[in-house]
Amino acid sequence: MATLDFVAAGTFRANASLLRPLALARELSVLGHDSQCHLLDSPSTRELAADVGAGGLVRWVPTKNPREYLKSIRPLSQKPVLVLGNVSLVGVWCAVWNRCRGGVVVSDWDEWLSTKSHYPLSRRLIWRVLEWAARRLSHSFVFASADLRAAFAERYPKIPSTYISYGMTCAAIESPASNVPVWQPVAGSRWLAYLGSLTTAYTRDLQELRLLVAVALDAGLQVLIIGDGEQRPSLEADLKAEILAGQVVFCGYMKPGPVDALLARPEITACFLPLEDTMHNRARCPNKLYHYMRAQKSVITNRVGEVGRTLLESGYYYNYSDSSSLATAVRRASAAVVHYDLSSVSWTRRARAFDEWLGQYA
Repeated sequence: MATLDFVAAGTFRANASLLRPLALARELSVLGHDSQCHLLDSPSTRELAADVGAGGLVRWVPTKNPREYLKSIRPLSQKPVLVLGNVSLVGVWCAVWNRCRGGVVVSDWDEWLSTKSHYPLSRRLIWRVLEWAARRLSHSFVFASADLRAAFAERYPKIPSTYISYGMTCAAIESPASNVPVWQPVAGSRWLAYLGSLTTAYTRDLQELRLLVAVALDAGLQVLIIGDGEQRPSLEADLKAEILAGQVVFCGYMKPGPVDALLARPEITACFLPLEDTMHNRARCPNKLYHYMRAQKSVITNRVGEVGRTLLESGYYYNYSDSSSLATAVRRASAAVVHYDLSSVSWTRRARAFDEWLGQYA
């Protein structure tokens, strides 16, 4: 069994980047590994760790200062495998330190940050440098996307790597949310739900959301938008008439637990996940997909990367920016009843794959 120190420098709002190490640490502990997560301390992050059931596995770091992270990592005498959650300056510092003392470093990437085209060139160059450093410092890599692993292996065939996608908690949702003050649907009404950040980073997807609203209203459906961000006022202004008519409702930001309960409401007939076919989208695995699946809702999306690989023929696919194919997908998805085998995408299953990969460091 291995001693594992997961280092993640994200914030609570970067939910997926924290959920992955927490869930893997929890499940790997069940398998007998001595697993810990090293996270920046905050009340919201503590709440997330407790919700995941991994609060007792966290060493809380008081500040973003890399030295504080270094203090929390276990001594070399315990032979810790340092697992870096994606790429960050903190992670690179920890990797340098662990390599200098003769330790093992594994990089776990859940997206390819330097391919985010909406970032300014200066920021993408910083990510490129950090990715280069992680590549030079890591003994091996774990990728949450098969496309990202393939692209990496093509460039660096001599570096060991494996593919372990995102997972989900498979426990049943105890009871659908019934009290959301801003959303009180009329009995018998039918809704589509969109979950996502309403930020400039997702400008293209928000255009797709505007398209969805038009298509949904033509089909006699209403739209529930869950999320927040600097683009929300602009989106609300564009949809002012629909909001006043009660055809579109904004719920704002919600935490993961309440989101799952809300999505499970019977009035929601399908969920929307637009993905333009870009290298960045092929190289990541949107966590919102698993919220939709846990609620057992049909998903209107594009066959891109991990989304297509996870849903296979269960997805209701359309051509990005094509209103005609979107209308067809909306009609089919809103009338469908789906049942996903959640055990196939559980964190337990992902951790078993991680456990096999760790055999080389036993």
